[in-house]
Amino acid sequence: MQWRHIGLLGPGPGVLPLLLENAKTGGYKVLKWSTDNGSVSMVMLNISDPPDPALGEVFRDVRFRQALSLAINREEINEILFNGLAEPRQASFVSGSPYYDPEWEKAYAEYDPDRANKLLDEMGLKWDDKHEYRLLPDGRPLRFTIQVTGQTHVDVWTMVKEYWKQIGVWVEIENLERSLYDSRLSAHEFDAQAWVMDRAGQPLVDPMWIIPGSTEYAAAWYIGWAEWAGSYLEGEESLKEYLQQEDAIVPPEGIREPLERLLDLWKGIQNTPDPEKIKELMKEVTKIHRENLWMIGTVGEDVSPAIVKNNFKNVPEELVTATPFFSPWNAMPIQFYIEQK
Repeated sequence: MQWRHIGLLGPGPGVLPLLLENAKTGGYKVLKWSTDNGSVSMVMLNISDPPDPALGEVFRDVRFRQALSLAINREEINEILFNGLAEPRQASFVSGSPYYDPEWEKAYAEYDPDRANKLLDEMGLKWDDKHEYRLLPDGRPLRFTIQVTGQTHVDVWTMVKEYWKQIGVWVEIENLERSLYDSRLSAHEFDAQAWVMDRAGQPLVDPMWIIPGSTEYAAAWYIGWAEWAGSYLEGEESLKEYLQQEDAIVPPEGIREPLERLLDLWKGIQNTPDPEKIKELMKEVTKIHRENLWMIGTVGEDVSPAIVKNNFKNVPEELVTATPFFSPWNAMPIQFYIEQK
């Protein structure tokens, strides 16, 4: 049987027709396992330390992120790329999570390019003379590059690229080899990066997407502030030492307040044994995220196919696949067996 690189890190639901078409002659069956993906592919703008400061100013305005989200036709992406088997939604916790927030799932996730254009107009982002693209405050075209790795992300953002032209935002998609993608992230050398929002079922096991500085890994939306956040979590002395560094990167005032609140909530969650109290704290976490929209999702809760040879037994028909579950470990492979002829 195989799941990884067919389901996880693979082409996902888009490969289903090919797998199903050949199942009989291949002597295997296709299992439609599900995922804990809050978004199969989300985009994160470099709002913390972008190479182009002018772009950074635009990225940090929440209206810009709201406009980008409203201009995405998620229903069409789902039908064309995922055979209608995913859920159009914002990058957020999945519906089976104890911390699921339906308001976050729907936040700016409807397709409304007219409203998106109004938000960009409110920002003062003018059109060029031919009304083809928006202009940065310094007069340059508003264009940026989304770095991705893998065909699924290429396909999703190539579709989004065309949607965003309707609101005057032009992007290029740069498909990178994984190690180069990671090194660009670490060096803050990117305008925007796309990745899967996994870990959205049991997010507290690995809260890298939602709490800056909480893990050894950092998400693209806060990468420049990761050290600041880690120092904040360690305490006043650690934060003071970090702020004395010449290369310290600190969130601007308008963004620092919600980030500090997130970090304070994380401290509370870590020190609270009561599951109900944790749920209350997590309601505040999701509220902060849906108001700031640091991650812009497309579709999620998708199918993660696995193929199983007909004589390979005891593989569960249904399974939620997730990194915190070490899938396919939670399928209990110690109980798999090969039926002898």
